[in-house]
Amino acid sequence: MKAVILDSNGNTNNTNLAETITKALIDKNVDCKTVNLTELNLMPCYGCEGCLKQTPGKCVMKDDTAKFMTPLATTNCIIGITDVRYGGYSANYKLAADKFALMGSPYYGMKNGKLLHRKRYPDFNAYYVVGTGTDLTREETENFQLLVKRNAMNMFVDHYGSFLTDRNKPEGIVEKLIGKVIDDGR
Repeated sequence: MKAVILDSNGNTNNTNLAETITKALIDKNVDCKTVNLTELNLMPCYGCEGCLKQTPGKCVMKDDTAKFMTPLATTNCIIGITDVRYGGYSANYKLAADKFALMGSPYYGMKNGKLLHRKRYPDFNAYYVVGTGTDLTREETENFQLLVKRNAMNMFVDHYGSFLTDRNKPEGIVEKLIGKVIDDGR
């Protein structure tokens, strides 16, 4: 099993959540790569569909998209780490998440009664996001969970999960995440 961690938080309050998750995955014999999104120059997705038609699987924008998309082409799951902003992703994570359309094929398929782009990479089958925040409201929590669910649906994956934790005390969230990743990977 292979996992790619897309980290938009980096080292926050001397706690590197991506590093902790990576160590836990390696202990479970999962091949893992971490991409720090804060170090990349990412342009917004304009929805031009160039990645589907002109340059299949590659963004037409001249930015660092390939630095995180290349590892995604051979992974089984994506694990995102983002601050929760009003129930959504942080700006850095959203720039990357908007480019997940690159993982879709130009052909459509039906899944759970929805017409969606099929997966370009057949081994990719799971999407998990750890949201960090402090004093999140019920609405922010519900919106974040719905966002992750809808992104997973659009990516045509069978397994997904959203995990919320206090950014200052992320204890316990790693075990829940790793348990879900391992259980879904079986």
